[in-house]
Amino acid sequence: MKKTVQSFWEVHQQFNVLDTVEKDFTKGFAFLNLAKIGFQLPFQSSTIRPDYFSFLIVKKGNGICVIDENSHSVEDNTIHFTNMNVYRSFSWSDINQAYLIAFDEYFLKKYVSKISYKEFPFLLTEDIYPHKDAIDFFDQIDILLQDIAHEYNKSDKNENVIGHLLGIFLYRFKDAFCMNYNPIEEGNPKSKIVRVFKKNLEENFNDIQSRKGKKIWRAKDYAEHQNYHPNYFNSIIKSKTGKTIQDWISDKILSESKILLKETSLSIKEISYIFGYSEPNHFSAFFLKKTKMLPSEYKKQ
Repeated sequence: MKKTVQSFWEVHQQFNVLDTVEKDFTKGFAFLNLAKIGFQLPFQSSTIRPDYFSFLIVKKGNGICVIDENSHSVEDNTIHFTNMNVYRSFSWSDINQAYLIAFDEYFLKKYVSKISYKEFPFLLTEDIYPHKDAIDFFDQIDILLQDIAHEYNKSDKNENVIGHLLGIFLYRFKDAFCMNYNPIEEGNPKSKIVRVFKKNLEENFNDIQSRKGKKIWRAKDYAEHQNYHPNYFNSIIKSKTGKTIQDWISDKILSESKILLKETSLSIKEISYIFGYSEPNHFSAFFLKKTKMLPSEYKKQ
């Protein structure tokens, strides 16, 4: 099983379908009509661990979707949701009408809602059991999917419009399947540890930015919050997500700082202090290492 978290482009290079997708997933969203990709059927993917959320929407098709160690049949009128950094593979025996919606946390926070995890708590889970015979839901989203595809395929696509449409999709999914869903209460003990960690991570960064919190939690803070030894806690997070706690914290600093750089008038110095950097140069070095550009360069893009 592959151990690395894969980006959207690494996944699609692997499947040799780059010509079917816009070549700038840097903006964090993609919509694929899987029937038009040209898979050689029967098709079997390798096991991947992508760094994005995904919805597999199957109106007509057959196959198998494996999430972590759970195997789910892919049938007509089914919808599958999978979180970031979760092992998955799929096989197809038939694809007539199927779509993939993929988006990362940056796109979610920037174009849908800054409090997405509060509005859509199911996004904290690793895998929601596939919803079958969802004919009524498909009737509701048919035109919506057409609108998303139309906007996504335009040469001058508008990310604000796509974000609005994705928000409608997420609300309709929640209303149809997750109104009373509490991700913290589901799954095995290790999965619960991961979900509570993700919830705490989100809350800590929200508190930091709203000035309710004084510091960014470190790995030991998350472990102590759940009453585990830091080494054991970190091993659970790493084994379940492919990333250490420090990786999660660093990625969160990066995604949140990108939003502040683009969407606010805060200076780089102010953003540095928000995320615990006493010297702006240290924050700039971190940002440069992660993105190959300085915060000032990113802000001007």
